[in-house]
Amino acid sequence: MGFTYKFSLCTSKLREVLAMEKLLNKLVDLIYAISRIDLVKKIVTPIVNQLYRIYERWLYNQIKNGPMPRHVAIIPDGNRRWARKQGLNVTEGHVHGYERLREVIQWLFDLGVRVVTVYAMSYENCLYRSLEERENLFKLALRGFKELLNSDMIYKYRIRVKVIGKLELVPKEVRDYAIMLEQITSGFDERFLNIAL
Repeated sequence: MGFTYKFSLCTSKLREVLAMEKLLNKLVDLIYAISRIDLVKKIVTPIVNQLYRIYERWLYNQIKNGPMPRHVAIIPDGNRRWARKQGLNVTEGHVHGYERLREVIQWLFDLGVRVVTVYAMSYENCLYRSLEERENLFKLALRGFKELLNSDMIYKYRIRVKVIGKLELVPKEVRDYAIMLEQITSGFDERFLNIAL
């Protein structure tokens, strides 16, 4: 999943961050390419997870003392392409992207960002993807809403959640959880999470 960095970092720091990200992505691609054998996968997954932890710590150290953005918007993109490149099905790509997104949201709130907006699903995704892919995306949205309802993060940071978009296009259960999440967090006002469906 790609992220566009909009931080006000000095040019040399930004170049360093982007170079590190490029190197990490190449390394992860190489590791995944050799990990298609089940035995190798069991060994490779912890290595990849450790690489991401090292990268996150490194990135955190690059930005922790600088000015923190007040609002970060995220447009998850490339999960299908990434999955195909890894020899995985599209659903696995979406699940992987969701898990990374969840980590990034936690990380942003931990850093003190006040508002996070996620453009989770476009109108076109709701209408023109295959039925199977739409169902899987809606299952992920439902999973996300349920996890947020039970998340310590929501209560720790008093995050008000707002779900925006054409909710009439999503299944009733997803819509019901979105409404419930909004109602439960309606009294919170320290941080804000906007989710566009």
